[in-house]
Amino acid sequence: MLKKKASTFKQIAYLLTFAISTIALYLNLKPNFFINYMEERKLNLAAAGYHMLQILAAVDGCFNADEDKIIRKYLTKTFPFQVNLDAEMEIISSLKPEEYFNHFNKVMDDFYMDSAKEDRDKFLDFAMKLIKADKSISREENLFVDTLFSKWEPDLIK
Repeated sequence: MLKKKASTFKQIAYLLTFAISTIALYLNLKPNFFINYMEERKLNLAAAGYHMLQILAAVDGCFNADEDKIIRKYLTKTFPFQVNLDAEMEIISSLKPEEYFNHFNKVMDDFYMDSAKEDRDKFLDFAMKLIKADKSISREENLFVDTLFSKWEPDLIK
């Protein structure tokens, strides 16, 4: 019963976020107003994971079809219902490369607050598959994944 209420709450929170973004776009509010609001809000587990995977895919400067497949698989396994990710993609695409690390850390903390160890382990598996998808792990990808492991699994780093 409690899980059902939490799931319903998450759905309502997502729908409210979507409604706010739709209204902002309809009223032609300045994009910065909308983006600043969206960056300040706490993301749920699924959206935070999506942000992290998109950033991991972008940090090496190239995005390939295999990385896209892994992100799509994450979405189908994580989001409980069909979602419109336009607002999330707008935030991610508005980031400059030098802003990736700070945003990654913010959404990593959001993910952690909503997750159990099992959720984090599954996400780390997706993250590792993603950075290996192009058969090469860049220095930047390594830095971001090391950050995940050091914050989420500090005992493994010692």
